Amino acid sequence: MIIATQGTEAIRTEGVEVMIAKNIEITKKLLKLRGFITPAFLFITDKRFGMQLFDTDLATATKSSPLEQCYSFVKDQLDKNTKDDRLLAYQCVSEAWLKVMSGNTDKKTLNGMRYGDIEKMAGRIEMLMCTTVKRNCKPVLQAWDIKRKIEGIETSSVVSLKERDFGSETDSPKTPMFSESGLI
Repeated sequence: MIIATQGTEAIRTEGVEVMIAKNIEITKKLLKLRGFITPAFLFITDKRFGMQLFDTDLATATKSSPLEQCYSFVKDQLDKNTKDDRLLAYQCVSEAWLKVMSGNTDKKTLNGMRYGDIEKMAGRIEMLMCTTVKRNCKPVLQAWDIKRKIEGIETSSVVSLKERDFGSETDSPKTPMFSESGLI
C-alpha cells in the first residue's frame, strides 16, 4: 500500500539528487522528533514520489529483515512504468543494529544469524541506515550511529547522529539494481 504520493510539480522543479538528499534529512528529523522510524521504501518517478512501509510484523514472524521485501516493492514500481512516468530512484530507510565482528568469525556463525539476533548482543551499535538506488546504478549505503539520551533505551530521545564510513563497502544485497527494462 502506498501511503503518500506527491504530484508532478515537485519532480519538475527539483532534481532526483535534491529529492534524495531531502528524503534523508526528513528521515533524520523524524528520528530525532519521534525517537524511531518505521522502515520505509521511498520512490521517485518522472512524475511523482511516494512511500511504502515495510511490513515489520511479517519480518518478525519470518525472522527476516524487512528489507527482504524491497525486491517486490521495486518490481511493483517497475510494473507501473509508462513511457512518461518511469522509476528513477528509490531509497530504503530503517533503523538497524550493527555488530563489529572479528576477522576470524567463522562463516557458519554469520550464515546462521537471523533478523533480531544482533539486537540481543552486547556491544551492538544502533544505526540509521539509508540505501539509495538510482536507475542503472549500484546501491549506495549511508549510515549514522545513533546516540540516545539514555543508551540502550530505544524509546529514549535521539541526541545525535554521526555518519559512519564503510569505505568501499557501501552496497547492499537486499536492494536490487534496476534499469528502464526491469530488475538487473
